[in-house]
Amino acid sequence: MFDLFKRKKGQPAQTEGDPSMFAGFLEYFGEKPVLEVGAADPYDAFIDGLGGRSFGNGVFKSFGRSDLSKWYGIVDCPLFSRLKGRFKVFGYDWRGRVFAVNQNDDDYGNVILLNPGNLKFLHIECPLLEFLNSEIPAYADACLDSEIYADWLSSNAPVGRMECAGYRIPLFLGGEDSLDNMEVSDMEVYWDMTGQLWEAVKDLPEGIKIGNISFE
Repeated sequence: MFDLFKRKKGQPAQTEGDPSMFAGFLEYFGEKPVLEVGAADPYDAFIDGLGGRSFGNGVFKSFGRSDLSKWYGIVDCPLFSRLKGRFKVFGYDWRGRVFAVNQNDDDYGNVILLNPGNLKFLHIECPLLEFLNSEIPAYADACLDSEIYADWLSSNAPVGRMECAGYRIPLFLGGEDSLDNMEVSDMEVYWDMTGQLWEAVKDLPEGIKIGNISFE
């Protein structure tokens, strides 16, 4: 299988003692170490030092500082109202799933995954640094669906910044969870359309046939 994260030929390996709190994350993706930008908080250091970048040929991307307010507003939607808007977004994957740091009292400081594809959110039982430096390198497929992305890349271009491979027909409307039911979309449009579709059908009786749906 194609290795998404294989270090490029001639690129120096990261060595022990690199001046970065994201050493494990950067080494895994074959990226050069970065100097700290003076922020003691890992969230601010990640956004200011690595924000707005793409990693692993598009499998994971980070929000830039200028993206945060907009994407907090997009993700803080009825789909995930149970989180009460108390989270800080920091990254997203090729499927359009957004990663954030939980700010609720329950599980405070740990990473959560918000998935518009299946309308669920997942508590990841570790804080930001552990998620980036340990969980992604050790469990890339579980965290980012990296093996499915490798299959995607066998016949598609890498998913670009602010894009995602979203479902043509959402799962809650009977769509299949397969690459055949996926296409590249603008990620903001994908989140918005998914939210509108869900609002239109969420109160309908189970099994009812859905006709045409228009978007405002």
